[in-house]
Amino acid sequence: MENLNKYDIEWAMKPIWQGNTIYHESVLMVENAAGEIFAPLLYYPDTILSVCDSTLGITYTEKEDFELRDGFLWRTPNSRMPYLTYQQFYCPNEEDDLVMNLDSGGHMRIVCAPYMQQGIIYVTYTHEDSWRWRIPTFKGDLLPRTYDKLQKSEPLTVLFYGDSVTSGDDVTCQTNVPPYTPLWTEMFVANLERRYGSKVTMIDTALGGSDTAWGLENLQTHVIDYKPNLAVIGFGNNDRMNPAGYRKQIETILARVQDACPDTEFILVDPMTPNRFISQKNGYRWYVLQDRYAEQHKKLEGPGVAVMEIMQVHLDLQNVKRFWDMTANNVNHPNDFLYRVLAQVCSAILIPADKL
Repeated sequence: MENLNKYDIEWAMKPIWQGNTIYHESVLMVENAAGEIFAPLLYYPDTILSVCDSTLGITYTEKEDFELRDGFLWRTPNSRMPYLTYQQFYCPNEEDDLVMNLDSGGHMRIVCAPYMQQGIIYVTYTHEDSWRWRIPTFKGDLLPRTYDKLQKSEPLTVLFYGDSVTSGDDVTCQTNVPPYTPLWTEMFVANLERRYGSKVTMIDTALGGSDTAWGLENLQTHVIDYKPNLAVIGFGNNDRMNPAGYRKQIETILARVQDACPDTEFILVDPMTPNRFISQKNGYRWYVLQDRYAEQHKKLEGPGVAVMEIMQVHLDLQNVKRFWDMTANNVNHPNDFLYRVLAQVCSAILIPADKL
């Protein structure tokens, strides 16, 4: 495929669960306590097509820069590939605002997005093994008004409302570094336009750090006033209430919008799993009830409401890949690769599998 050295929607939106080629899968090279530097890949690689740096501008050479061993990508001793040393990543002798304790003991570096993003390596390869988990499913039957407009190539207004994951915080277009991958919401909208020919108007009123309480307070001006055809609602990453209370907040958001805009349909975006290894002591509280919130979303799915089950996909990925291979800050924000997965999963809701 052409244009592997820059962002291109053709490869970016190829679902990671389809076909036998995966494009620009991200890994972060981190030295372990034994001095080894390697990373697992999602599939067992057959042929490596490209290994490049975070900008997609530098291509690395097999044997000189990396080796494949039993499906793992290893950094060679004299490689040009960036990596984080054991001291830099696990910070055994440091404690500051950019270091968090681990439940298992020790520490781990958390960082601002550009620092970690610059260490990412992107791997494109073919594979013979198949996706081993549940495949994201088409749910156009739950969103009949939206799907009908798309099938007729009619104009569509899609509004995104939620927290930092919904707003795409720390993707490279936002941090202004190559390869300038678009917001996942923009990728999703562009995918709808190219598959259906509809003119999709995108409205983004999401705000990093927000929760469902903020969502209710600003519902009129941030959602209802726009009267969207489709509202993509993504909270839960910053909420800290019990699951029943969270469900009540989301139900209230949906009900208020439906009362004012009866033709609006909804996609509920599950929260992501943050770094589950960070200790819950000392008030960190990053990993709390996000998985339980995702369970509450499923109870709300029905006519007019489809759930984007990204929580489960993220957990599935972590059966093979490490959390830090897919994050921009090692706490809660996805990197470019994982944001592309969000756009792919959201696309699967409204684009049948044979057209993805």
